[in-house]
Amino acid sequence: MNIGEIVTTVVGNLAGTPELRFTASGKAVANFTIAENHSKKVGNDWVDDGASFIRVTVWGNLAENVVESFPEQGMPIMAYGSLRMKQWEGDDGVNRVQPELTAMAVGPNLALSVAEVRQPQRKWAKKNVADEMFDDKSSETKSKTETKADFTDDAKGSESPSKTVPAARKKTTPEKAESK
Repeated sequence: MNIGEIVTTVVGNLAGTPELRFTASGKAVANFTIAENHSKKVGNDWVDDGASFIRVTVWGNLAENVVESFPEQGMPIMAYGSLRMKQWEGDDGVNRVQPELTAMAVGPNLALSVAEVRQPQRKWAKKNVADEMFDDKSSETKSKTETKADFTDDAKGSESPSKTVPAARKKTTPEKAESK
């Protein structure tokens, strides 16, 4: 996140099916819209007062998980991320503005639904970076002082350089500890 960004949570219902695409470099990106229904109290009754539609963009594994987790329109959904106003000129020459959220986290609204959480089972998916760092087989080939792992900033859709992870976080077995 950058200084000055508006960070917010949008809660509503899924307005349509999420669309999954891949960039030329193979990075997943999905778009979907959250509809927020408004109501107001008139006398003793609540009446509908329109709706707001927020376009949401998600990147990487989050994009694929959203498409797999929210297959139906109308599902209660929440998204957390940075909000920007997208501006363009329409075909009719009128300037348009639409709020767009680049989400870092997406989930079901548990006030209105029940969820089952599970790890995705994708054959082509990379092993979790943390699993690789703590895996006994791979730790033999890594340096005693540090382990490098590639991290991706999925929320912004850009790849960041390798970060260093202290060796103290690596998992070692008693046999390996004695042989060092």
